[in-house]
Amino acid sequence: MTETEALYRALIERIPAATYVDGPDGTPVYVSPQIEDLYGCSRDEWMRHTGVWQQRVHPEDRARVREAWEASLRDGTEFSDEYRILMPDGAQRWVQEHATPLRDDSGHVRVVQGVITDVTDSHRAEVAERRAEQVLREMLDAIPLAAVIEDMDGHIVYCNQHLAGVLGRRPDELLGQHWLEAVALESRREVERGYYELLGRGEVMTTSESVVPSRADGERRYGWWTAPLLDTDGRPWGAASIGLDVTEHRISEEALRESETRRRRVLGMVLRAEDAERSRIAVELHDDTVQVLTATLVSLDRLAAMARREDGEVDPGEVERVREIVYEATERTRRLMFELRPQLLEAQGLRVAVGALLDEAADESGLEVSLDAPGSRFPPAVEDMVYRVVREAVQNVRKHAGAHHIAVRLFEEGGAVRGTVADDGRGFDPQGVRDRPRAYLHVGLDAVTERLWLAGGEFTIDAEPGRGTEVTFAVPITRAEAGSGSYRSA
Repeated sequence: MTETEALYRALIERIPAATYVDGPDGTPVYVSPQIEDLYGCSRDEWMRHTGVWQQRVHPEDRARVREAWEASLRDGTEFSDEYRILMPDGAQRWVQEHATPLRDDSGHVRVVQGVITDVTDSHRAEVAERRAEQVLREMLDAIPLAAVIEDMDGHIVYCNQHLAGVLGRRPDELLGQHWLEAVALESRREVERGYYELLGRGEVMTTSESVVPSRADGERRYGWWTAPLLDTDGRPWGAASIGLDVTEHRISEEALRESETRRRRVLGMVLRAEDAERSRIAVELHDDTVQVLTATLVSLDRLAAMARREDGEVDPGEVERVREIVYEATERTRRLMFELRPQLLEAQGLRVAVGALLDEAADESGLEVSLDAPGSRFPPAVEDMVYRVVREAVQNVRKHAGAHHIAVRLFEEGGAVRGTVADDGRGFDPQGVRDRPRAYLHVGLDAVTERLWLAGGEFTIDAEPGRGTEVTFAVPITRAEAGSGSYRSA
C-alpha cells in the first residue's frame, strides 16, 4: 500500500458514513469499518457474504431496492435510494445509499464506488414535520375560524376549509390566487393594500378587520390576528392569519350603543311626557274647574250681599244658579279624575270605557260616534295605554277638528291591540302642529307618541288639511303581561 493510499483510506474511514467498492458484478472488493455500526455486521461478514446487504434491507423495501441495484449494475448507471434496514436486535434504521460506476479508458465499468449514510434522525424529523403539518391542517380544518397563509406578494399558499366554505370555493381553487382578488371587496382594496405595503417591509398589522364576501350571508366581518413567517435566516417570506367572524359581535356592540342611546332617549321622553301630562292637567283645571269655582265664589259673594241687606231676602234663582255652578264644577272634577284613573276601565274593560268616552263626546259636542271593539279583556297596562291614546285623539277631534263623526275601531292582531280613530273634520298638517311653540299643550301628539314608543308600540297620523284625520296605533301585549292573572277573556 502506498503512502497516498494509506492517507486516502485513513480519511474515508473517519467520515460519518460507510464507503464500499464493488466489482462490476456487485462482488464486494472493499468496505470501510463504519459498516459494522451502520449495518450491525463485521467487515468480514460483508465481504464473505454478498447477500448480507440484501438481508438487512427491510422486507417492504427489499424488492424495490434490489431491482434498482440490479438495473444499475446491468446498465452501468448510478444508483441512489433511501430505504430502511433491520438491525440484528430488530431496530429499524433509515439509510441513504449512492453508488457511482467508475470506468476504464475503454468505457467499461471497472468498479462501483458507493457511500451509505445513516439518515434515521433526519428522516424521523421529516416524518415528524410532515405529521405535525398534517395535524395542524386537520386542526385548522376542524375549528370554526378562518385560516390563511400568504406569501410576500399576497398570494394564498394555504387556506382552511372554513374560509373556503365562507367563500363558496374549494381550498385548492384558492391556492395561488391573490387575497385581494379572491376575498376583498372592491371598496376595501385601497385599505387592504396598506397591509401588503407593511408586509413588504417585513412588518405586519397584528390585528385588523376586513369584510369577507360570504356565499350564505352576502358579507361577513372578520377580525384577524396575523404573524410574520420567517425563513431560517430570519427574513420574512409571508404571513399567517387567523380570522374570527365578529359580525354578530359588532352587531351586538352596535345594539348596545343603540340601547344606551335609547335609554337616554327614553329617560328624556319620560320626563317630557310627565311634564306634558302635568301641563295638560293644569290646563284642564284652569280652563274648567278653576273658572267654575271662581264663578261660584262670585255668586256666593252676591248671595252674601243679599243676606246682609235689611230685608235679608235671598233670591231663590241665585241660589239655584250657585247650585248649578257647584254641580258643574263637581262633574268636571269627577271627569278629570276619571281621565286620570278611569274606574270604569278597570271594572269593565276597553269597550265599555271607550264607549262612555264617545257617549260623553256625543252629548257635549253633538258628534256622531261609532265604536267597533272586542269585549275581551287585556292586561291593565295595555288597556290603560289604549284608552289614553283614544282619549287624546277624541279630545283633539273635539277641540280642533270641527268634525261631525268619529269612528273608533279596536282589535287584537299579531300580539298587539291595534286601533284607529278617524274623523271627517278639517284635518291638519301634523308636522306643522308639532313645530308650533308649546304645541303639546294643544294637541298632545308628542306625549302620545312617546308613551307608545316607550311601550314598544306604533303610532301614525294620516292627515292633511281639508280631508279629515286618521290615527293608527298598536300596543304590544308582552308575554309577561299575557301570563299574568289580570288577563282574561269575556
